[in-house]
Amino acid sequence: MPRSISETGHGVNRANFDGLYELTGLIGTSYKPSNENLKRDALKAKATECGIAFEEGEAARRAFDNAVAARAEPYSGISALCTRILKSFRTSGAPAKAIASADALKKKVQGTRVTPPPTAVDGEEAAKARSVSQTSYDMVHVHFEKLVAGLAETAEYNPAEEELTVASLKARARAMKTGNTTVVTTEAALTAALIRRDLAFYAPETGLVDTAKYVKDYLGSLDPAKVPAAVEAKKFKFRNVRKLLAKAGLA
Repeated sequence: MPRSISETGHGVNRANFDGLYELTGLIGTSYKPSNENLKRDALKAKATECGIAFEEGEAARRAFDNAVAARAEPYSGISALCTRILKSFRTSGAPAKAIASADALKKKVQGTRVTPPPTAVDGEEAAKARSVSQTSYDMVHVHFEKLVAGLAETAEYNPAEEELTVASLKARARAMKTGNTTVVTTEAALTAALIRRDLAFYAPETGLVDTAKYVKDYLGSLDPAKVPAAVEAKKFKFRNVRKLLAKAGLA
């Protein structure tokens, strides 16, 4: 599985910025840029801002992944369950029309492919895949809820098996809906958190990456004979993932 940008870009950018900040401290009084945004207090504030934004993004990512995992439980084995429901319904003495309607809904449930969303990585394609996945889960819930409603309206359906009772099936349908709602809510929070992180890291001129570039340029202007530590700045590499802002219409 490919690694997320978080593993190969944002986290590395954050760590390298912290290292660059520490380097300016080692240089001491020789580090005296005229640009207020490059002074150590400003760099510390930027590091803090980006650290918070990064951690909030990771927390939102974990919440989304946990919501996806929790939602999977009420959907597990749904196809086999629907087969059992129909077999029980057919033997209950229910009217043929009700059985035919239930069978049609069963086929819709079983014919809707439920695809787990990708791990919450960054990028437009992953977001599209999550959207398609959400639609499939929503449709299974809709069809299943209609199936259960039809059973509830049929007096003849009164199975002895607890998991096939209308009460149990209604509880399962509610769990499906709750799971879907939680996934949608946590994904919205994830999207907002990632936008805040991307602005902190990649906003033109003021983001972490551009700020780091200017710091490195300033250090490159110092005389290495007088400030030998300044040459160490080149070891801090930064990856500009500004395309994430562009796709969000923010760059």
